[in-house]
Amino acid sequence: MYLFARLQVYNVSYMNKQIATLFFVLGLLLSTVCAQAKAILFNEEAGLNNIEVTAITKDKSGMMWIATKHGLYKYDGNTFSEIAPLKKLFIYTILYDEFRDVVWIGTDMGLQYISCKDGHIIQCTPSSKKNAVMCLALFHSNIIVGFHYKYILQIAPDWSCKVIYHFAQGQLKNNRMQVDRLGNIYARLTKRDDIIKLVAGTEKVAYIPSQRNRSITFLTLISDQLYAGGVNIGIKNLTHAAHAIISFDSLNSVKQDPEYLLDQKDHVLIGYRNFTKIIKIEKKTFKTTDISVNDNNVIGHKRIFCLYEDEFNVIWIGTNKGLIKLIPDKPKPVFEKLLYNEPKKVSTRQIIEDTNGDIYVASYVGFLKYEKRRHTWTNRDKIMYQGKTEPFSLRSLLNVDTSYIYMGSDANYFVRYNKHTQSIESLFYRSEDGMCDTKGSSLALVQDIEGIIWLGSENGLLSFDIVKSKLFCHTNDKYSVGGSAVRFMYMLPGKKQFWVGTDKGAYLVDKYKGTMFYIDERTTPALSGSLINAITTDTKGNIWIATESGGINVLSADLKKIYTIAKEDGLSSNEVYSMQWQDSVRLWISTYNGLNYYHTQTQTIIQYYKSDGITDNEFNQNSSFRANDGKLYFGGINGITSFYPPQLDIHEIPYQVFVSGIHKWEKESKEIVDVHVQADNKIVMYPGDNLLSFSFSVTDYTAPELHTYFYKIEGQHAADWISLGTESTLRLESLTSGEYKLLIKATKGSRGISSTNILTYNLLVKQTFYQTIWFYLLLATGIAALIYFYFLNRLHNQKKLELLRMKIASDLHDEVGSLLTRITMSADRLATRMSRDSETRDKLEGVATLSREANVAMSDVLWAIDSRNDFTGNLTDRMREHAEDLLFPRGVSLSIDFAKIDHQEKLSPEFRQHLFLLFKETINNIIKHSNAQNVQITYKQSKEHCLLKVKNDGVIPNKETVYTGQGLSNIKMRAELLKGTSVIHKTEDSFEVTVLI
Repeated sequence: MYLFARLQVYNVSYMNKQIATLFFVLGLLLSTVCAQAKAILFNEEAGLNNIEVTAITKDKSGMMWIATKHGLYKYDGNTFSEIAPLKKLFIYTILYDEFRDVVWIGTDMGLQYISCKDGHIIQCTPSSKKNAVMCLALFHSNIIVGFHYKYILQIAPDWSCKVIYHFAQGQLKNNRMQVDRLGNIYARLTKRDDIIKLVAGTEKVAYIPSQRNRSITFLTLISDQLYAGGVNIGIKNLTHAAHAIISFDSLNSVKQDPEYLLDQKDHVLIGYRNFTKIIKIEKKTFKTTDISVNDNNVIGHKRIFCLYEDEFNVIWIGTNKGLIKLIPDKPKPVFEKLLYNEPKKVSTRQIIEDTNGDIYVASYVGFLKYEKRRHTWTNRDKIMYQGKTEPFSLRSLLNVDTSYIYMGSDANYFVRYNKHTQSIESLFYRSEDGMCDTKGSSLALVQDIEGIIWLGSENGLLSFDIVKSKLFCHTNDKYSVGGSAVRFMYMLPGKKQFWVGTDKGAYLVDKYKGTMFYIDERTTPALSGSLINAITTDTKGNIWIATESGGINVLSADLKKIYTIAKEDGLSSNEVYSMQWQDSVRLWISTYNGLNYYHTQTQTIIQYYKSDGITDNEFNQNSSFRANDGKLYFGGINGITSFYPPQLDIHEIPYQVFVSGIHKWEKESKEIVDVHVQADNKIVMYPGDNLLSFSFSVTDYTAPELHTYFYKIEGQHAADWISLGTESTLRLESLTSGEYKLLIKATKGSRGISSTNILTYNLLVKQTFYQTIWFYLLLATGIAALIYFYFLNRLHNQKKLELLRMKIASDLHDEVGSLLTRITMSADRLATRMSRDSETRDKLEGVATLSREANVAMSDVLWAIDSRNDFTGNLTDRMREHAEDLLFPRGVSLSIDFAKIDHQEKLSPEFRQHLFLLFKETINNIIKHSNAQNVQITYKQSKEHCLLKVKNDGVIPNKETVYTGQGLSNIKMRAELLKGTSVIHKTEDSFEVTVLI
């Protein structure tokens, strides 16, 4: 028996209703078809340990929840996972609450809910048989709870509760409560013949009387109409409305014993008990389909407890013998094959259409024309060239007007087809002045706003003036593309600018300004590949550039930003040959390995291969076309694939990848534990946690065995994605300490459609204590303290040394200096008392002289020792004093430049002493070895260097005296001690010593 459905209008006569019913039933009998579906049974062998499935739902992440008579299970398309704390509970119903992200669970021991985020289970009512929950419903984030005994409860969004109905007699069974869009609640209580209606916002209770209510096993709302169904009553409308949307004729459905009815957006699913079947009824057309007829071996002989249809149209059936997945087959795409499997294989290039709708094809075997009026193909595969008939191989076509089609060949010529005479006229590659380099093929043709034809050749751009019949080369002018081979040209709207794709990048050429922009793999922004096969633009002005090895590059309209669509994003190949827009958001892409459909908004990619009906997986460069009627043509190595995109019935629903479980080996407990992700998707691993595993799946459960997963770890791996194949578990072992970013994505099916999301997890692998930053900071602090105390002690010792030097200098000056002064004075007094020719007087004067010299020498030593003189200003004062004392008595003019110094800069005693002694040696040399009248002294100081320069005139011409003296050696030696260099420069009338330190 089949289910009958008819449109019933209550305000027509009984006769009219019978006639309408008769015709509708006949229509349904004619329209009832058998769906090609595939049913899969999951039972104990699949991991579903309890096979009596009572309820099914799906949360927002994509995880399915399966309720049974003995517990709750999670299912991710690959594995059933039992929720251990609920193992022994009889679960009547479950409901996913997106507002709270929890699954409400109605059990024989009360109401509970489980958090989808962390798996925590909360018992909402005392655990008792008296609190058994039979029904759950959702209304504007309010949870309506129907208990088996006594009352119906409402849980508000703020978690407050109130009893909205209390029944003293009767019981509420599962599947016997519904809430409509206004908040009215309908319930069927046992021991009553009526169905109660709790009016929203009031305490009013209405009753819906009906016969045989005791036989009702479920209630369902369809478009605000209440339907009841059950054994021996079929399905009937209980709402007294002027226009019932659907009325089920119970005449022939009674014996089918409907057990469950599921209302969907555009259809209804009904599960029947006798002959166990699933019937689908379209709401608009009332078309009835038995979608289980081909799977009776799986679905038959089972009780149906519940039905669920997910967003991918997969139907899930809960039965007394397991969970059944029912997958309706989708129609295969229909492609038309042109020039396919010809005796002489046709490998096509450019395809164009004229105003008559005739199609012209450039190919390796000639010039082909499809005459639309006659539905016939003709081919010209020969051409007269220099008096000889030669094979004719074409690369490019351009429909200029109603008279001519211009053609570029693989050989060294340029021809046109005369539509009126149907003959080919030669326009050979030559210019009037003979300056054109005509090497190579004519690979691309476009026409600008002035009617000039632009030719892309293997060594750059050429242009052809149709009126003057002249060919011009552009190898060294403003239109030059650097001698690159031009493979493709795309004229922009307005025909004043066009893009040129070459084997070395892409150029933007302006008709009047010349080449304006260039991009390749080395520019900023940069292409992912410089060999260009095709270029197009979208409605926003973005430039889509197809490359030979780098997929598609999308360049922004302002030419400043770029992103890539490649194989890792779902393309069937990175060798992209051609692109054609279906509309403003849908792009068709031919490649070396398959045809691709790309939706720019959802970023969905669908791949089509030879098995789907296209001529071949390998297409050709510059071989695609969109006809005036919207039909698309793509040429390949074996003819042309053509199709009308709307006829392919592309309704791929975007899907997402999700993680169904994260586990790690915990060193402390020495077992595998669940990992709960923190708010920022952060996962912390502690020292000794050597294993971290992720289980994942996708929200589309149609064919999980065809899903492919990819991952990469930023900070550890290269930029490329690593494929896991169909393996749905990722195991990371012995991660070194540090921070990582884990990325996971998926593709599904043979077409490789990419998930719309990429999962991101931030992994923090903590270091052992001796590897932590705190340990290093503590260690660094300790080392810094040691260094500090070392230098503090060194500074203290240095200060002690300076004090000692100061004390020694003071003591020597006070004691020895005064002693030498007394000796000098005593010798002078004694000498004055002696006669002038006395030998004793001469000796006393010698003693006095030696004493004075000793005092001067000691003064220099004391000056060097005294730490109070360790400044640049003290050094320069001493240098000035020494020079003036020696040079002024000899009548030598002295010029001193000490302007560029810092008088307060601290100097080391060794530096100060060596530099002063070097200076003294230089002055002594001037006194001893020159007749100088003028001496110039310069001392400059910077952060990096010190410069001392002493220059004098009055050079004695005796070279030996100058260069063999000990003084210059001492100067050089002391310069080396100061880690500097000395330079001696002599001219006929000057001598200069320069020391750079």
